Amino acid sequence: MTIDSPLRGIRVIELSSMIAGPIVGRLFGELGADVVHVEPPYGDDGRNSTTEFLGSEGVFHSMHNRSKRGLVVDIKQPDGRDVIRRLAREADVLIENMTVGTLDALGLGYEALRAENPRLVYVSISAWGREGPLALLPGYDILIQGFTGAVQSPAPDLPPVLSPSLVGDPVAPLIAAFATLVALRDRDATGEGTHVTTSLLQAALHM
Repeated sequence: MTIDSPLRGIRVIELSSMIAGPIVGRLFGELGADVVHVEPPYGDDGRNSTTEFLGSEGVFHSMHNRSKRGLVVDIKQPDGRDVIRRLAREADVLIENMTVGTLDALGLGYEALRAENPRLVYVSISAWGREGPLALLPGYDILIQGFTGAVQSPAPDLPPVLSPSLVGDPVAPLIAAFATLVALRDRDATGEGTHVTTSLLQAALHM
């Protein structure tokens, strides 16, 4: 470990898109970890998600996928899933922010990859949490704002106004990154990885 690269030697596999998941990977990459951002053949959704572009890439993608290497893998295909399993065997951390149950259905959930690598710290960021009536639904920051009351009407006769900045998306990855560092520290002591979970909803409720 060095002062400028405290996470040098940590290997991270990132199966995430848009904002929350990629921020965790970016933070780890900026601290010296070797982060591999895995994209589907059609590309990360963040590449085309905004009207602001840097060259041919959406600004979210350019902002949050620096300090990483890239790999195209089709995890819907058996060969693609085998690639992820091989990567997971050698990884310290896996980050994902897919809808709850998506990776489990593909045989790439926490329990499946834990069997491949008991030392793996598996990080999941969902929209609504992993339990409860909304758990299996997808969600974005704008929905979280409405659900938590961050969208407010400035006057009784005026329509609701969105928060001027994102709420859950920038905070959830900070929670996840901190918890992941703690999990890595615990793994060094116990030899066992764990499943780190948080959500956009949890993050917004902290604000």
